[in-house]
Amino acid sequence: MAEISTGKTSKVKKTPKTTTAQPQDKHGVYPVKGKKQPGQVVNASAELCGIDKLPEKTQAKFKEILAQSGSTRKVEDFNSEEAEAIVKANGKESYDKRTAFIKEHFNLAMDVAKKLHEMQDTKLFLLKYESFQGYVEAEFDFTPMRANQLVNAEKIALLINGEVEKNTIVNESQARELRKLRRYFPSGIINQKATKQARVDLIWELKKEHQDETISAKMIRARVSQQMAGTPKLRQGKVTMPKYEAALKKSMTANLTKFNTLYDKLATDTEKAQAKEAYLKELNALIAKISAR
Repeated sequence: MAEISTGKTSKVKKTPKTTTAQPQDKHGVYPVKGKKQPGQVVNASAELCGIDKLPEKTQAKFKEILAQSGSTRKVEDFNSEEAEAIVKANGKESYDKRTAFIKEHFNLAMDVAKKLHEMQDTKLFLLKYESFQGYVEAEFDFTPMRANQLVNAEKIALLINGEVEKNTIVNESQARELRKLRRYFPSGIINQKATKQARVDLIWELKKEHQDETISAKMIRARVSQQMAGTPKLRQGKVTMPKYEAALKKSMTANLTKFNTLYDKLATDTEKAQAKEAYLKELNALIAKISAR
């Protein structure tokens, strides 16, 4: 500590200012409001956006749904957005009814795709599983890739049947062929808005040419092949995105560095294990969202 001379034989010690360390959340990454008890890893979702932020009736309804579902998950595992989505969706059709329908009509691809899309969109799968990937693997024994194929088929059907004409896209093969049609930015990244419009335009063209015929997967495949001729494919590595890749790598590296710094500050092995588990959980959720694009 610094000492200040008074010009006399005695010296006065200067008292340093004390600062209170800002608490960390369960990931050891984001600061949160509220007190942190000794040895406790703060739950970020409960502190920042817990269901206590919702109206009392919504809170009560969510807790009732959670109890009736037989879920082993706790209220603290959900944030307000997830809880509100589940309450809203459950009012129309419950987790059990949607899951039972998918199992019963497993071979009716587009019907199953619609229900899967609803489960993913409404977040009802969170009642019993931490991720959509975990839900489809445990309940139906198929891969997340297959689930995403069906969900994407439903998205295509919603787009075309809404923008062009009802019941234009009625099977997965039609949707699968149309999904191959894409438009890109000069950087090589998919232009989602232009891609949607291109798909709608393609179906309109086929409808005009084949007025009294059903638009088949074969028709769509032939037209998509024409339009995509000469377009480099990202998966084949013919389009490079150095700026995009560099920015992504920089962001991920910074995030990991921040986690490691805060992780090293945790006092006990229990806290470190909890922080690591929570961080991995968030990464898996991010991977699932990217896969569903």
